[in-house]
Amino acid sequence: MESQQPAGRVRAILLGLVVLWGALPLPAAPLKAQLNLETDRFVVGTKFTLDIVVNTADPQAVRFSYGALPAALGLVEGPNIREASTWEESLGKMSRSTHITLTLKVLAPAILELGPWTVKVGNKDLSVAPFTVYLLASDEAKLRFPIDARWVVPPGPYYQGQAIPLLLQVRNLDTLSQPGEMTLPAPNGALLDKVTGLGEIEISSAGEDRIMNIPWGGWMLIPTKEGTVTVPAVKVSVLGLTRTTQPISLEVLALPEGAQVSRAVGNLTYSIDAHEGTDDQSGQFIVTQEVKGEGNFPALVLPPVTAGSLTLLSKQENVHTKATSIGYSGNLVVTWRFQTERAGSLGLRLPGFQSFQPSTGLVNTWEDRFISVNLSAPPAEKPVAATRPLPLTWEQVLAARPWGLWGSWWGFALAFPGLLFWLATYWKPRSPGPSLFVVLPLVLLLSAASNLGPPENFAKARTLQDWSALTVAHPNEPGFWYNKALAAADSQKTALAIHALRRALDLGYQGTEAASVLRTLEEDQVLVDQFHPWLGLSSDLLFAMILVSLNLGFLFWGGYRLSRRPFWLVLASLSLMGCVTATSALVVEESVRHEANAVVGPSDGPLKKVPGSLAERWMSLRGGTVVKILGRTLDDVLVQTGYGLEGWVSANDLLLLDAIP
Repeated sequence: MESQQPAGRVRAILLGLVVLWGALPLPAAPLKAQLNLETDRFVVGTKFTLDIVVNTADPQAVRFSYGALPAALGLVEGPNIREASTWEESLGKMSRSTHITLTLKVLAPAILELGPWTVKVGNKDLSVAPFTVYLLASDEAKLRFPIDARWVVPPGPYYQGQAIPLLLQVRNLDTLSQPGEMTLPAPNGALLDKVTGLGEIEISSAGEDRIMNIPWGGWMLIPTKEGTVTVPAVKVSVLGLTRTTQPISLEVLALPEGAQVSRAVGNLTYSIDAHEGTDDQSGQFIVTQEVKGEGNFPALVLPPVTAGSLTLLSKQENVHTKATSIGYSGNLVVTWRFQTERAGSLGLRLPGFQSFQPSTGLVNTWEDRFISVNLSAPPAEKPVAATRPLPLTWEQVLAARPWGLWGSWWGFALAFPGLLFWLATYWKPRSPGPSLFVVLPLVLLLSAASNLGPPENFAKARTLQDWSALTVAHPNEPGFWYNKALAAADSQKTALAIHALRRALDLGYQGTEAASVLRTLEEDQVLVDQFHPWLGLSSDLLFAMILVSLNLGFLFWGGYRLSRRPFWLVLASLSLMGCVTATSALVVEESVRHEANAVVGPSDGPLKKVPGSLAERWMSLRGGTVVKILGRTLDDVLVQTGYGLEGWVSANDLLLLDAIP
């Protein structure tokens, strides 16, 4: 009995300690507030509940305030502060908390960061961490981010003539997407030039996601007058969805008085230099103007250079620019070439220049300079015996005609005789000699040219009007076009003469007369034409070589099948190699013949950087300049000269080689 008493005392003491521990109050959990949302993506038009939970059982002590909601969200109900009970399975008891509830409606697509908020409990401030939500349009329910298309424009002020970059940007993409071809009409009172390289792909973070903003298109806007210029809304197709940008209005200010003549806007520098020509340019005086930096190169106007008694030979403009986020960057060089008639001293004024710099609001001025130069006498011209080409007689017109073999259906049919002979060797033990198949194509070639009599008015044709009427009545007669060119040259109509000669060559003029007269005429008129006409074999002759080589190749192959002698295969291989060589020459000849397709005329054609009736005419192409057409609008044509100069010319200032003026 005595041994059990100590054990009983121990149990009583432990039991008392347990009861005492349970009676003591537990320390309170630290106060905190957190945001509860079921998802982070909501569609426009739907409602969702934003719930902030505070771990306190006294809602009377909770105070909540918030600022203005984003424009993409509208408050439907709340904030409501109430007590809520939650069964906690791990503790096996009910816990009480306070909920702050707001019911919101999605009004527009956006990526928003909700919060941070501050919840006040008694005298304590609790912070609620921000949370990113994605508000999607109704057709974006299957996408991760809302697609947004908008204009990105540098901040103003904007001035008349300033090059203002417009970047169309598609935002919130998680994959790269290729922009489609887009057109943007020029706003009233402005010029518009589509450019590349204005923007780069921007990568940013939204919550735990990485999203991209992609440049979708770039234009350079040049206002032509002061006032309001409105860039219209544009529809953009992205990932099969259509988005429309908001129109933007730009207030355009007038240029300061000092810069209104040059209309130069930007961070530009100007220089002008003058020197006498080199030994092979004796008697020439060359003036070079250069503007470089960042500015509105298509719209600025350089002052003209005048040299008194000197004769202006040429004015050449070279511009090298690229579009940037602040305008065009590069340089413009204008070279003036003058010719003196005799040696002597000459005083010359080199004109100054003014440009307006928007960043400083100042007009930069370069004053006129006066120089004195000593010019050498021009070299004496060597007399050249001039031979005047005569119009073609009817027999010469017939000789100038192409055979009509290339491009005709019966011409291609001439490739079958040798093939038929080769096929015949598969079922005939013996076959007649190949002479019939060799002679037949030659007979058809010789009889291809028509030998009809001349038109009734052919013998009476003398003037340009006479030959123009004949070319209208017989548009595919190269000899008539050649005679029309000679009549136009006699009438001092250079553009019409060059157009007619080019048309004759394009129709397959047989002989060298047309190319020789064209080269002489262009040299006399100081016209640079790098679209050299084809002076090799004619298309018909090359095509005949192809047909003969192809027929011989099959004939020799058939001879091998009949005799089984190897030398027939050697001849067949050589014939087929000749066929391939003639085919390559024909392809080159056709590409050269059709490389140029228009002539500037009948007078000089003003060249513009951009299309439109209000576009700045920064230089002119001389009448008779041969050009290549690269593109068209309703009233203007984009052309390229043989030395790479590009620009827009009015459609009325061009003579097309496939049309009859």
